[in-house]
Amino acid sequence: MLRLRDSIASLAMMSCLWTATALRAQTLSKVPDAPLPTALHTAKNAFIAFAGGDASFNRDSRQIYNQFYAEMKESGRYNLVGSPGAADLVLQVSFASPISNVDVGPGAGGSWGHSLVERQLHLVLLDPKTGIALWGFTEGVDPAMLAENRDKNLKIAVHELAADLNALIGSSPSQ
Repeated sequence: MLRLRDSIASLAMMSCLWTATALRAQTLSKVPDAPLPTALHTAKNAFIAFAGGDASFNRDSRQIYNQFYAEMKESGRYNLVGSPGAADLVLQVSFASPISNVDVGPGAGGSWGHSLVERQLHLVLLDPKTGIALWGFTEGVDPAMLAENRDKNLKIAVHELAADLNALIGSSPSQ
């Protein structure tokens, strides 16, 4: 009899905890969307700036700029202008290769190390009048040994940056 009562009490307690967790999750998921910066929706003219990055991408820098420019031109979302003064929004592209993991261990006659570098492309949306960043995106570039595959992976990452921008702008109207 005592065992049955303990089992029922445990079951009731678990039920209460599960209900409380479900209600909290439901409450958290109902947070309303905050309005996006107005310039993201009202901008008609955009200037594409290339901010460069670390040395690991130097041979690809013009390719990154050209591909992003082509993606933006094809999307037709903005009239691309030749100077930031004529723009309502600056789309600043850059690249980096941060070290994401380092393994170091003892070895014969010294220590050995290995680091994992993850190539990334960044897109920052800037207000041309203030220089303040309004939004940003980062896309990873898959590693490749062959130049052909490296170029393909770079093109995919540039396409994903453009898709991120288009998805954000199409996601909700400014309020």
